[in-house]
Amino acid sequence: MIECDEDTPVPEWVIEHPETLALFRELGIDYCCGGKSLAFACQEQGHNVTSVLSKVRQWIQNGGEHAAVQTNAVLESIQVGRPRQFGQEDAADPMDRLWTTGFYKEPVNGPVRLGVTNLDGDGQADLVHHGGTEKAVLAYAADHYHLWRPELNMPNLAFGAFGENFTVQGITEANVCLGDVWKIGDEVRVQVSQPRQPCWKLARRWRLKTLALQVQSTGRTGWYFRVLAEGVVAAGMPMMLVERPHPAWTVERANRVMHFDKDDLRAAAELAAIPTLALSWTTALQRRVECQIQSDPAKRLYGPNAS
Repeated sequence: MIECDEDTPVPEWVIEHPETLALFRELGIDYCCGGKSLAFACQEQGHNVTSVLSKVRQWIQNGGEHAAVQTNAVLESIQVGRPRQFGQEDAADPMDRLWTTGFYKEPVNGPVRLGVTNLDGDGQADLVHHGGTEKAVLAYAADHYHLWRPELNMPNLAFGAFGENFTVQGITEANVCLGDVWKIGDEVRVQVSQPRQPCWKLARRWRLKTLALQVQSTGRTGWYFRVLAEGVVAAGMPMMLVERPHPAWTVERANRVMHFDKDDLRAAAELAAIPTLALSWTTALQRRVECQIQSDPAKRLYGPNAS
């Protein structure tokens, strides 16, 4: 462990990699100004110097691959919905057949309590594949709506359209990392547990059979949060990144390893070893590495819509 007191100079191994200065700047840490020590500059911004140096070391060891450090975001909108039944049992078109889903979410006006398994007023129909502590909250980037609206020819596509609970402004899969801890308001803390794997219910919701595949192929999947500290949340609340243990593992990169770079067993093993990764992802990746077993995504992506 790197130990630093308030007079800590910049380590030689950091000086040897001047490109790391950009990382410090992204964190708001200016140790070059006014003769400040590194520890003092970190403390000014609420960072632990040991933690910061460990992250920089990890970034160097990973060959410079890391997420752009976006430390602030906004909880733009909150949606909840209980499971409901739709369709007809004997419909000729599979898209019209009977199904139960909690996919239809409505915006929440005002504060709502977030517990360890979900938001008050929210629920899931399929508790085998959805919900639980690892998938307490589904988050989706608000920025993606600017792309989906023209692509799907749905100019009025509203927040919550992708089944998310949190629509978040300012961050995407490209700069959110596995294990990230985000503080919402003054009391709530959530942690990124896994990328979202879209399923056939998204496609049926919008009567577009290939929509789940499109979401997966574009990488605009969203991600799940587990809840570390319960409390009340409301639309418009600020979100602050307070911990990033795995800066090399963005949600975007995890998606790439899971869905596209399937022959990269070294990356799969590294991803599976992340202790904060949800168990379902860890298990699937371990099966890939140890048994060369690849899961077939067709059932998840198309399900009964293909029959």
